[in-house]
Amino acid sequence: MPNQYFKVSVQTAWGLALAQFILFALSLASRLSIIDFEPASFNSLFVMLSVIITIVFANDMIANRIINKWVWVFSLIVLNTITPIVYLIQREKLIRLGKKLK
Repeated sequence: MPNQYFKVSVQTAWGLALAQFILFALSLASRLSIIDFEPASFNSLFVMLSVIITIVFANDMIANRIINKWVWVFSLIVLNTITPIVYLIQREKLIRLGKKLK
């Protein structure tokens, strides 16, 4: 049941979320000239990964009965970098509370 609506495994979802966060940090560091990388390559990878993560996590959020569903979907759109990590940490609790409040 914990992997009911993810189109990928939970481990893959964690990998995607952490990869997005690392790409965001590298992109930010390259823009601030802390590290010497080409920012355009990190930006394009970050945008592509953000779109994929938004689709995967929004599908899971909408399909499951979780508490404050639309707050989570809105925060996924606005705070795309940190919301997937927080959601994965709180996911089981949100589903459990959503079922109790039927």
